[in-house]
Amino acid sequence: MNYDNINEKLSSGQPILLDGGIGTEVMRRGVRWRQHGIEDAPDVIRDIHVDYLDAGVDVLTTHTFNLTKRNFINFFRDAEHMALIGPAGLPTKAKELCHAAVSLAKEALTQTGKAEKVPLAGSIAPVMHLFRPDLSPSKDDCLTHHSECVEILSDCGVDFIFFEGMNNTREAQAALQAAAEFDLPVWMSFVPGMDGNLLNGEPLLDAANLARSQGAKAVLVSAASLSMITKSLP
Repeated sequence: MNYDNINEKLSSGQPILLDGGIGTEVMRRGVRWRQHGIEDAPDVIRDIHVDYLDAGVDVLTTHTFNLTKRNFINFFRDAEHMALIGPAGLPTKAKELCHAAVSLAKEALTQTGKAEKVPLAGSIAPVMHLFRPDLSPSKDDCLTHHSECVEILSDCGVDFIFFEGMNNTREAQAALQAAAEFDLPVWMSFVPGMDGNLLNGEPLLDAANLARSQGAKAVLVSAASLSMITKSLP
């Protein structure tokens, strides 16, 4: 299992080089943001993965951040409304795009000869906006959402699950509970605020301890400036 390679580095305290943003890089390369660029510009997505791999990353992340059925539903009143007036096939579109996104990442791994060396992380975002913890739904809703996301990425064959940008402990706990039903390692990153704690004021250290106690193999901070990240570190 590719994850064993990265697990050895974690266990020995070695530095691990992650890839960078994908969505922002897609836009920087001039691709119009629609359906993550997966259908309109798959070569660009693949090339971004290849560039990160050529740069020597230890982990490759799927282009699936915010790629969920919930994000499609958010354009409508609710799921029933989407089914009534939305385009045909929209309820399953996110799942199809996730499969395509994972395939592009795997193609990049094969193209660079690193399919047996670099683990593939399945990226999952918060249910709502990563900078708006006040929009996070109930724990039950979070559990349902994240269970569906983890199942899709597990079926796609990722090496581990990477919950990125969690912003409150209620949703973090639900996400970890969802992942516990699947035989995959889990990483989790949190978004710090100006004071180094979570954006809703919860102590980041408490969130990190919660994540570790519920099975997260690594806890990270993300989506913040260097000064904010520095403040968040113990």
